[in-house]
Amino acid sequence: MRRGGQNASERTRVEPRVERPVAGVVRRFEKLAASVMDRRLEQLKDKDEEPLTDNLVYMFHLLDRFTSMSSVGGDDSGDELFSFGLTSNTGIEESDKTYRLPKSQKEAAEDVEKKVRELLSGDDNLDVCILLKVLADKMKS
Repeated sequence: MRRGGQNASERTRVEPRVERPVAGVVRRFEKLAASVMDRRLEQLKDKDEEPLTDNLVYMFHLLDRFTSMSSVGGDDSGDELFSFGLTSNTGIEESDKTYRLPKSQKEAAEDVEKKVRELLSGDDNLDVCILLKVLADKMKS
């Protein structure tokens, strides 16, 4: 008897094709878990689910940043690449961007960096916040 437009032998041929990709997905998850948590998936406990998820999200975000940086140019040129985004509670929201410091400008950058460091307060939190405000302003232009 035909059920759903297929006879019994046609249904059995379709089912193994459906199972193979699922097994492949499971193997991929097992490999990801082993990479991220240094343990096999079967060894993970319920309490490990959140760290696993957090680590996966972080790694994919990092991969996305490196991909973005590689689209700007390879690192064989001697240029330095920076990729970051910036968000604050005061309305600053700059998505991830990639910036290139050409090898030819490194010396000038080091001179300016030295001058900026001399002007900083010495309080790490305050200094980082000051620099982030300057970065946010520069990223808008």
